[in-house]
Amino acid sequence: MQHKRIAIFCYILIYILSYFYLAAYHHTLNLFNINVHESGKLNFAEVLFYSSHFLAHIPVHIVITLVFTGSIWLFSAQIQRVKFSSALILILLLFFLGMVVIHSVVVFGKIDTLDYVLQKKQGYNIFGEGGSWKLHLVSTISLVFFIPVYVFFFLKILNLKILWNKQGFIFIGAGILLIPVFSYICEGNFLSDLKYVFTNNRYLAHSVRELVTFPVTYFPLFFIIFYDFREINLKLNFKADKSIQWFILFSLVIFIILFMYQTVLPLKEGISNLSQKPDFMKSYHLPLLYLITSHFFEHFLDTIFFVFFSGWLLFQVNIFKTQLKRRI
Repeated sequence: MQHKRIAIFCYILIYILSYFYLAAYHHTLNLFNINVHESGKLNFAEVLFYSSHFLAHIPVHIVITLVFTGSIWLFSAQIQRVKFSSALILILLLFFLGMVVIHSVVVFGKIDTLDYVLQKKQGYNIFGEGGSWKLHLVSTISLVFFIPVYVFFFLKILNLKILWNKQGFIFIGAGILLIPVFSYICEGNFLSDLKYVFTNNRYLAHSVRELVTFPVTYFPLFFIIFYDFREINLKLNFKADKSIQWFILFSLVIFIILFMYQTVLPLKEGISNLSQKPDFMKSYHLPLLYLITSHFFEHFLDTIFFVFFSGWLLFQVNIFKTQLKRRI
């Protein structure tokens, strides 16, 4: 239990430090009535429970969850050590979604909710065809390559035996196939979307912020809830089948290339020219650290959905594997 307490402490510490950074920037410990969103229009409570904004991200999280659970399946890890039932997780997930929809309509209004859900809106007073899906397209593609690497090394740190299970590509492949499908549904043309987002510095810069957020908020929370950490071994020993090593190396190289590409180009233009300019900023642009720390809280509801959905999907994987063994 000691290792789990440390993991929980570190996870909470990220949010505490982020909050205190924002508090220091605004010179107050009480941010709940202070506009902290980069638009300058939403206070801390509205950012934390930005329900309409979250609903627009569901297609993104479906893809990412499929790739994440597929990656765990790929390495044959038995993660479900905490006693939850599949039915309970599904009930909690549906209840959560129902409450979020009600909150969104009541607090942010029916029009704002529909604009986000129908992918007409990307952010506060920022409209664009393809909506949040298009805004997150670069980061979604990048995460397809990053997630297997992240999961592999996380499982190695947790001292789980890595076994190559190519059935994991069922979920990973499903997630990848949904990328052009969602692009077609949201706007109608995947290839033109792909060209646009990979040549637009605002989209690239936003992707980098997403890629910083997922590894420290979404993914660790899943392991904290669904793994008991009793077998943890911090001495990482990279020993695995060579095919796994080549797959991890390939994924890592592609991700590094993508990450460098989407980092260098926006920096050349200047983050100050790409970010919004709220009235409360102290200089000609918001600090990069401000944009990152505030973003952690903006995706608070998203992390809850991701953890519930990932946990439920992994139960289905275990059920499938059990049925497959019986047939064999």
